[in-house]
Amino acid sequence: MKNQLYKAALLAALGLGSISAAHAQSDPSYPAAGDLVIGFSSTAAGVTQDYDVDIGQVSALTVDDNLSADLSVSTLQSIFGANLAGVSVGVVGYNNDPVLLGDTDLYRTTTRNAGPYTPAYTSADSTTPTKPASNGAITTSAGDIASLDVGDGQNGINKGTSSSPGAGSWSDLIAQSSTTVAFSGTGLATEAGNPMGVLVSNGSGGYTLNLDMYEDNNSGTAGRTYVYQGYFNLDISSSGGNLSSDSFTYDPTAAVPEPGTYGLCAGAGLLLLGLRRQFSSHKSA
Repeated sequence: MKNQLYKAALLAALGLGSISAAHAQSDPSYPAAGDLVIGFSSTAAGVTQDYDVDIGQVSALTVDDNLSADLSVSTLQSIFGANLAGVSVGVVGYNNDPVLLGDTDLYRTTTRNAGPYTPAYTSADSTTPTKPASNGAITTSAGDIASLDVGDGQNGINKGTSSSPGAGSWSDLIAQSSTTVAFSGTGLATEAGNPMGVLVSNGSGGYTLNLDMYEDNNSGTAGRTYVYQGYFNLDISSSGGNLSSDSFTYDPTAAVPEPGTYGLCAGAGLLLLGLRRQFSSHKSA
């Protein structure tokens, strides 16, 4: 009974009783600081077609994290058809740097050379993106991500014409393909590098892509550079000429708690110690 009281008091004091690890997007319309967005784009049909989804806070990602439920295979097929070979895919995000106040960090992907889990949790066989040109380039890129419209009730679907992909769309603000920058000729791909790779056959009738994620980090006198964070695995299965399911996972380089987590754990320890003393005092009284 006493142990149950300890636990209940601790959870109540810290507000941990209802915390969930779900990857809920922070904002129904536009990505918030700390959110990641995955975007698909193709011009193969003669028109610009996009599909982008807010996959939630980067701080919520864990080891071998399963994000498959965030994507809709039926939506992918309705936009791009059952043949996804050549469709470009990328992941982007931005966040306010907790150390350098007033600074902005940028998340972006690049195609992984060695394929999935080869080697695990390292940046070996990964292509580090070119160092961002300036703080201004990062700020502008973060603004592009924040302007992505993913809240139209259809997760950012865009079927604009090749001459007008649509304001707020992935092709308008990020990139139209892995080799072509955003429609306007600017956007994130020009400012901070193209984040997209290309879906290819997985040898079993489906499609696959492995993306490494990097975070831009302002390291003071060394200037801005990209630091390897982990990688995404995307596999989309096909059966009977139709897309059937997807596997979308993420693995970080290491499971390191956020700075706020350390403080939370320390506070929990002190609170538990106080509770133990209080209960001991009551028992001896």
